[in-house]
Amino acid sequence: MSGPKISIYQLTPQLQKIVNEQFDFKGRMGIAIEKIKKEHEKILEIEQFNSDKDIASELMNRNGDDNEFSDKLNELNKIKNDANEIISQLNFKNIESQINAKVTINLIQVVNPISLIDVKTLEEKADVLSDQLSRGKIIAEELKTISVENKNLLKNQLQETIDEGFNTSFADFEIDKDTNISNPISGIITELNKLKDNIILSEEYKNEINKSLQKADEIKDITYLKNYGAITLKPMLNQRNQYIEDYQKYHDEFETLFNEYSVLCNLYGYIVQEYVCSKENIDILKNEIKRIKETAIKDTEQSYINDCLDEVMEEMGYSIIGSRSVTKRNGKHFHDELYTYGEGAAVNVRYSSDGQITMELGGIDDNDRLPDEYETEMLCESMNEFCEDFSEIEKRLLAKGVVLSNRISHLPPDGEHAQIINTSDYEMQYETEKLQAFKKQTTTKLKTMKED
Repeated sequence: MSGPKISIYQLTPQLQKIVNEQFDFKGRMGIAIEKIKKEHEKILEIEQFNSDKDIASELMNRNGDDNEFSDKLNELNKIKNDANEIISQLNFKNIESQINAKVTINLIQVVNPISLIDVKTLEEKADVLSDQLSRGKIIAEELKTISVENKNLLKNQLQETIDEGFNTSFADFEIDKDTNISNPISGIITELNKLKDNIILSEEYKNEINKSLQKADEIKDITYLKNYGAITLKPMLNQRNQYIEDYQKYHDEFETLFNEYSVLCNLYGYIVQEYVCSKENIDILKNEIKRIKETAIKDTEQSYINDCLDEVMEEMGYSIIGSRSVTKRNGKHFHDELYTYGEGAAVNVRYSSDGQITMELGGIDDNDRLPDEYETEMLCESMNEFCEDFSEIEKRLLAKGVVLSNRISHLPPDGEHAQIINTSDYEMQYETEKLQAFKKQTTTKLKTMKED
């Protein structure tokens, strides 16, 4: 070697496989637990139908029949109870500690069968909750339909009672006046009233519908009401229905990708950005997931390579005497570690953010200067000696699963590469003998030998 040597290293295929297995393992666990949490939360958010229970109860008392409302509601409550039971069986603290554990690399398989069983169990529970949520949504829609039918049925029965001369009030049952056929846009209003309770819609969309319906309720002029329905309500109804249609079409894929994206962001220190369900955002999430994974794997592999080189240097008797970290204006970052190499000399190992590792030998001093002729000769001798050491370094790296990927620079021993390393630029662990002091000692010995 001797002059600066710049190399890029990579892991052997065996180690790369192990790293990918660990990332896959952690990712699958994270995605499963995130899905479990979200599906459980959505199940609990399904409407309770408290106000509709009163109507159903009244119909049951009057007719002995509530249109299967109670049966459907009991089925929905069972789904919620079963979901709570699944959650109670999970040790979230233990699972999250496995997910957040640092990826370790060894020359052995790291994902054991027990871990794989744990992952599969989590994925199965996540699928069960997903199925329960789907069933819960269907039941909720059925309950809404039954509730509308029950309201109309009870309204008719109460009206018959009034017609027979009884003074009965049913104002508390919230019978919608929008069903009045004299309203020219009653159909649109009825559809929007159903739509505003759809759990797919965001609160923003729901509030928008409520405000529009409130304004329509305040309009008394029939012509103005028709125009408002055509210009505002009908387009809103179409847009929200289209949103729900797209959501249902892309939801499963979007939800899976967003869960994975959120997990990766939380694992590797990225801020989770919010995305709405759409085909365009599905493509964006795929790219983000790919980018985060590749960056995380690359960082992990590079960290392992750097650690291996540190270990090898120490195994071969080099001692760290100083270090520094630098970030340049262009954003490029590098970290230098300074190792002793004989009297008055050191080897600087530079780890760059782009994966390059540079090794240079130089004399030690505490100021910036060029070596003189005698120092250059001494450093050239050290460069020649370090050539053999460098070959041994790469052999030992190979034994740890690290191989050369690209040799960017391989300069021969030459006086023009001789340099002085300014230790004042480093955080030194202890003082070392300068090359200049060692040169004086050597020069004095040579002079004495000549006199003798």
